Amino acid sequence: MKIQYIVILFLVMLLGAQHVSAVLLTEQDQVQIQGFVPETLEQPMQINVDFHTSKQWYEYKSVDFTTEIENVSNISVTPAGYIEIYNPYGKNLQTIAINEINQTIEPGKAISLNNYIPIKSLTNLVGLGKYSAKLTLLHDGIKISKSLHFWIIPWRIGLLTLADMAVIISYVLFYKKHFRRTSPMKNAKL
Repeated sequence: MKIQYIVILFLVMLLGAQHVSAVLLTEQDQVQIQGFVPETLEQPMQINVDFHTSKQWYEYKSVDFTTEIENVSNISVTPAGYIEIYNPYGKNLQTIAINEINQTIEPGKAISLNNYIPIKSLTNLVGLGKYSAKLTLLHDGIKISKSLHFWIIPWRIGLLTLADMAVIISYVLFYKKHFRRTSPMKNAKL
């Protein structure tokens, strides 16, 4: 009976009881064990993540990303991760690390991480189109991903291009009209 008593006591402690008391009742051949398991056992990381940009479209290839992380678990967390940026054709342009300073989020608190990212490309062209960004956060083997889309529309360059085209078309039409009236071939006598 004493061996059973020791085995049961060991199993209760193994299951997470911090304070264990046991009483061996020899008359009834029973063991009465009382254990205290704390209510605040550590939970795995539980966070709420909001990933967004400050605007839906940008004129230049510099984007403001905001990552808001709320810790809803009862342990401190230090998530780290990265933002991957893809061009309109799905090619990965660059990867930027976030929370490089390892800012810790206490239970019940939230932080906001702001990243101003100039998007790099091989050709350094303006790049009209719908881009995408993917946030990946990692902590203790848990991976959380969020994605978003944004537009890059260089409207000033587009407006300048349209104005240039209008000038060229106007010049060609004017020159063609002027050229027909004063053509030396029409006035030449054979």
